[in-house]
Amino acid sequence: MRSRTGNNVLQRVTLLVFFIASVIPYTSAFAGGKPVGKKRLFLIPAAAYFFNSTYWDKNGLYHKYDDGLKFGSAILSVNSEYGFSRKISLMATVPYLINRVYQPGSATTSVSGLGDAEVGVRYYAFNIDYNFYFSVQGNLIIPLYKNTSDKSLGYQQLGTEVRLLGAGDFKFLSQKFYFEVSTGSRQYMGALAPFQLKNSLSLSYSLTKKNQLSIAGTSLYSFSAVKNSLNVVNPLDVATTKDFSFNQLTASYSYSIQRNKSLFLSFSKFITGRNTGDGSTLSIGYVYKY
Repeated sequence: MRSRTGNNVLQRVTLLVFFIASVIPYTSAFAGGKPVGKKRLFLIPAAAYFFNSTYWDKNGLYHKYDDGLKFGSAILSVNSEYGFSRKISLMATVPYLINRVYQPGSATTSVSGLGDAEVGVRYYAFNIDYNFYFSVQGNLIIPLYKNTSDKSLGYQQLGTEVRLLGAGDFKFLSQKFYFEVSTGSRQYMGALAPFQLKNSLSLSYSLTKKNQLSIAGTSLYSFSAVKNSLNVVNPLDVATTKDFSFNQLTASYSYSIQRNKSLFLSFSKFITGRNTGDGSTLSIGYVYKY
């Protein structure tokens, strides 16, 4: 019974990990909401490690998983933005997931594979004194996998997303800060597919020309007529977990190696949730500007 439980729980957590990968604020480490420039390419390979052993039920109550079950999941991704023109950028993200369930007295269960790729276009609509920028982005979500009875990496459905972004610099007490705010909605295709709202806000402060600190908040709300609750004893397949929400805080540090190269480290923690797992994420990334 334990082996079956671990495998089913893993299927659900795999989807959760993909959502975590999709909201990690890589943008605070590079250009973010500002134009990258015509014929400029930003390439950001990144790795994140998510771990948890607790969850929130559909009423928002906090629990531990049974039988000492724990998760460890690695998310490898490549993110890119190419300046097609001064106002239009092409975006792409491809994640790869490596997820494991650890449970005392049972063999470790693992699944891996490509997740949901995102390709999109961002239009930088206007700016205020070349300091505050406002843009709109459209994404297409493309599943790069096929679910089976033993392996599930997402909804396996096409989806569309629209995001509004604002970013800029400002001074407070003679100190210079950078902010980015984003709000958007995502709709997956198919019968009873979920509709999702995602919001984020980040604030960055440059300690020196090479060192920057950032803090970000992210929320994700997923709505569906399918109200299945998590079942840690014998959970349903991942694709049926469509109605949930969580809020997350992230602290980041970035270091500029050269003008066109930088590294960033971040730590993220779920602070509230409903019908979803609770966990923390460590991530590292490298930003290269061509």
